[in-house]
Amino acid sequence: MAIVIDALKSVREKKRLPTEAFFVDTNIVIAYKDPFGRSLDSKYATENEQVTEVVRRLKSFSLISFSTISVALEYFKHIQVGFFYKMHTGEKINYTTEQFKKLRESNIEFMNGWDLQLKLFNKLFVKVFPPYQLGIPIENLIQNFRGSQVDFGDHLLFSVMMSCKPEQHCVFSNDSDFYSFEENFYLLTTNKRIIEQASKEEKLLSV
Repeated sequence: MAIVIDALKSVREKKRLPTEAFFVDTNIVIAYKDPFGRSLDSKYATENEQVTEVVRRLKSFSLISFSTISVALEYFKHIQVGFFYKMHTGEKINYTTEQFKKLRESNIEFMNGWDLQLKLFNKLFVKVFPPYQLGIPIENLIQNFRGSQVDFGDHLLFSVMMSCKPEQHCVFSNDSDFYSFEENFYLLTTNKRIIEQASKEEKLLSV
């Protein structure tokens, strides 16, 4: 079962985590990098600030951070669609691959902005959250997919993490879907609802 760790409390009290590494979910990468200034909206500001603080402090504690190829692909789609919508159409045009290619090939401002996004994407997933090498047969991933509980990206992230040694069984996510996994692992989160539920069910790690 998931053992929940209050990420913010843990890093602020400089408590040593029971793991030597952590895997990040896509929602953590988005909050950490904040590619479109989402943190300017008060709805997201606190989450973005907390996630950024946790990631920076964990890395300063020499914990290794990983992602997966599914996280990188989901983040890529986020910046691709978000860049198109927010920066050039004002969300008035439905995203299509054809429209994106047309802008990329004909609009200088768009091309320059997209090139910058790609450079930041590369740096993010090479230096900060490198994808862990997939050591699981693809057919096993598909056969074991429980689509009624989590999406495929979460399933792949969780499966890759669980294929590692026990000292690396830790996911940093604010997605409550991870709380439903039955296997033993640590769920690092800043999501208050997950933390409160874990506390009631005695699944919150005392740090």
